[in-house]
Amino acid sequence: GLAAVLGIVHGHEGCVFVESVPGKGTMFRVLFPATSPIEVLPQPAQTQPREAAPPSEESERFDTISAQHVEFASSLSPILVVDDEENVRMVAVEALTMCGYNVFEAANGEEALDLFRRQNNELSLVLLDLMMPGMSGEEVFGEMHTLRAEVPVILSSGYHEDDVAGRFTGARPQGFIHKPYRPADLLAKVHEILSATKAQ
Repeated sequence: GLAAVLGIVHGHEGCVFVESVPGKGTMFRVLFPATSPIEVLPQPAQTQPREAAPPSEESERFDTISAQHVEFASSLSPILVVDDEENVRMVAVEALTMCGYNVFEAANGEEALDLFRRQNNELSLVLLDLMMPGMSGEEVFGEMHTLRAEVPVILSSGYHEDDVAGRFTGARPQGFIHKPYRPADLLAKVHEILSATKAQ
C-alpha cells in the first residue's frame, strides 16, 4: 500500500516524510505543491429525479478497447496474472477474461513459477507484481527469464517506473504499468506488448 501511495504522490510532484520512534509510533507527512484556492459554489437543491448518467469516457474507452481485443485474444495463448493483492488480481483477471483472453492467476511468486513451469510452452504473456511477500517480482522475473526468455513480462508496481528500472541490471521486463491502474489502461498495455511480440 505504501508503494502505491508513494507512486501517486510522486505523480503529483509531492513527497512523503516519515518519522518513526520505536515504541511510540510513526507519523507520515504528505506534501503537495501549493495551488490557488478553488471556490466551491453551493449546489442547487434537487427538485427533479436525476437522469441516468451518460457513459463516462473511461467506460466508453474500455468498451472500444474490449471490442478490439476479442478477435486478437482468440489467437493467443493464456496470460498469467501474478499479484498478492486479491482485489488487484481480480480486476486484472476479469478485464482480460471479458476480452476473450484465457487467464491463469497466482497469488505469490512460488505459485507463479509452478504455473509457469507447467505452462512453459503455452503462455503468451505474464503480468507480474513487483512487491510480494516471499519471492519478489525481481526474483520471479529472473527465474522466468532463465526458463523461457521469449515470454514478455509486464511489471506492475506502485513505485514510479524510473525507480523500478534501477532494480534491473541485466534483462528487463518488456513493459510497465503503474498501480493502481484502470482496466482500459491494462488492456491497452497488454495489446501494445503482445502486438510488438507478434511483429518480431
